[in-house]
Amino acid sequence: MSERKSSRGRKRTLTDSARKRKKKDSTAKYNQARICLGDQHDRWMEIKEELNVKTHAEVAKVLIDRFTNCQEDGSSIPKKRLDEIDPNNKHIQKLTSTPGPGNQFMVVPSDVSEITSSDHDPVNSNNEMSGVEEMHSVSHTEGTAWCQQKSTPCNMSSTFVNPFDLTIDVTESYPDDDDLTDEDYEPNFNLTIRSTNNDMVLEDDRDMEESYNEEEESLKPDIGGPGINKIQLENAKELLRDTPYIVFSSCLENMLNFSISSVCNFDKCTEIVSRKQEVVGSALYVKWVCNGGHMVHKWCSQPILNNRLHAGDLLLAAAILFSGNNFKKVAMLAKFLRLPFPGESSFNKIQRTYLILVVDNYWIDTIRRMCYRDIPGHTAQYCSYTFMEYDSKEILSIVTMDKRVTDHKSGNLEKACFLKGLQYLIGKNLHIKEVVTDAHTQIAALMKKDFPDIQHSFDVWHGAKNFGKKICRAASKDKQTAELTEWSKDIVNHLWHCYNICNTKEEFSVRTIYFNLLNHVVDKHEWLCPQDSAGKIVRCQHGPLDSNREKGWLKPNSPAHVALRKLVLDKRFLNQTHHYLTFRSTAELENFQNLILMYASKRIAYRPPTYRSRNLLAAIDHNRHINRPSIVNRDGTLRYQRSFNKKSRRWSAYPVKEDKSYDYITELMEKVIERRLNDTIGMNRPALLETDDPRRISRVLAPIPPPATAEIVQQQKSRFSAKQDDTLDTN
Repeated sequence: MSERKSSRGRKRTLTDSARKRKKKDSTAKYNQARICLGDQHDRWMEIKEELNVKTHAEVAKVLIDRFTNCQEDGSSIPKKRLDEIDPNNKHIQKLTSTPGPGNQFMVVPSDVSEITSSDHDPVNSNNEMSGVEEMHSVSHTEGTAWCQQKSTPCNMSSTFVNPFDLTIDVTESYPDDDDLTDEDYEPNFNLTIRSTNNDMVLEDDRDMEESYNEEEESLKPDIGGPGINKIQLENAKELLRDTPYIVFSSCLENMLNFSISSVCNFDKCTEIVSRKQEVVGSALYVKWVCNGGHMVHKWCSQPILNNRLHAGDLLLAAAILFSGNNFKKVAMLAKFLRLPFPGESSFNKIQRTYLILVVDNYWIDTIRRMCYRDIPGHTAQYCSYTFMEYDSKEILSIVTMDKRVTDHKSGNLEKACFLKGLQYLIGKNLHIKEVVTDAHTQIAALMKKDFPDIQHSFDVWHGAKNFGKKICRAASKDKQTAELTEWSKDIVNHLWHCYNICNTKEEFSVRTIYFNLLNHVVDKHEWLCPQDSAGKIVRCQHGPLDSNREKGWLKPNSPAHVALRKLVLDKRFLNQTHHYLTFRSTAELENFQNLILMYASKRIAYRPPTYRSRNLLAAIDHNRHINRPSIVNRDGTLRYQRSFNKKSRRWSAYPVKEDKSYDYITELMEKVIERRLNDTIGMNRPALLETDDPRRISRVLAPIPPPATAEIVQQQKSRFSAKQDDTLDTN
């Protein structure tokens, strides 16, 4: 590869459209260097193996050199009719991959038997090519004349691969740099095959920002050889009946390094040795046993931990939990693949004995000591309450509760989780200055009564959203108030503005910025301040209004204006104003709740320890990847991803971050293996419930204890169980 030329001055940058055009031109140029082999692939691979060369380019060089030497020596070019070539192939006129009238390629007979050397054989140069069986010859003039008649359909047989069936891919070193010139580019060639000459390679309409790795195809090893089981169309069903296994490389190496005799040599035994297979969990056992019952050799596809636990079973269970999957889905995938897989009971034992404890201990080791804020996430059974530090956005504590703890009352779960989590943090001697929640009345009363020294703030986004819902409900009650709908967005924006610029409740009410909207919506932008005895004139803070506006004004004291005044002057809402003036938001925790759903879906029922462990895994994932840098384009700008919101019907863009590394998974896996190796009892132990496990309160989630199954079946009746004869008129 030649060295790249250094350029002085500022590095050249291209616009997005110019970069796409350059990429398109490069792809078009790359596609011009593709030639298809078609159904000659097997013969081509045989020639490559016989020549003992590494690349397809070397095979092409040998064949082209021999053909050129045959022409230079004046040998006749044999010709045969070949029915396989499509006479209607429109590409028969284009004899090379490089366009141009001067580039022509001779087609010669196809009865190749063996090629042993790339050197020209002077002995056979007058009649035939070296390594090629003798064939019927025709005059060189006749063969040349055929090549020159481009427009004439051809049914000729060829010794060499039809160039229209040969695809030469410039894949090993394909540049993707805007600053790299054509002089710097030195391609390496690889070949792929097209099934028929009529198959055309079509370019997909893909996003030009997506990278295409041309090296991937060139790095694939050649498939073939006596030890490779190639699947053809006629034996495709055998592949579905075959069974895959999980094999560790160290175990495979041990089997390959062991030589097994076909005759037993144990204690002068000469019986024939046969091979037997057995599947235990996800592991494959292979035993070589003679007819006399002697065990000659035994091999397992996986390493074995203490107490005969296979490493694959342990790591599979850990990977299912740590990746947020559930056992039944992964087991179904293994079933469709016919892949041996550990049972659900084994998975539950591994999870209960090792995985959950490892996650709990790992979370305790990674807790940060900072200020906290919180927001809940609910399911039908559990409440998950999360505490996040305001500045770093790191999760510091997660409290999960089952509704059996609150006497099956889901409405009390949020308060119970909040109290438990806050007391836990205070018990760690942490000085908490402020707590931010949504406008939950029970939590607000609890903070006011039991924690008066901690400032309690409400999420401004939830407050503005709830106020907007009230406006929409008021507008939908009557046709006379329907015109409030088009004002709802502006009113909510005004509320955001008031929360942002005001610091105290007195400032919020005295400056009357919030109450200005009652005058603005009726096209009144100057008025006397009612709190000022001197008659101070107050004006709206907006600039000049557009005279061609489409939105109409409300009429003073109209039903819509009266309904809006009632909402704006609501005493309960005004009494909560001071909770919003800190202008706090829990948007990051809203995103984290979506991450929890990846680890603990609401569609699946989990046992309490498993649900807690999956929430902690989501918190670990969040904390380890919260500070990921954003992807930067080549011109130094941030890369953005657009998204469409169906509710607001607006497009938005957000910076794209780098992919997650999940580097902590290796550490978790190591701790799981260490815990298993240090375990002297094993998994066959009684399953003891934790002291705060809700199953100690009630065995089932339902408030009524279940009767016996036989009793339910006996009492259960169906409306469709009546016989059909009873519904027919037999008269």
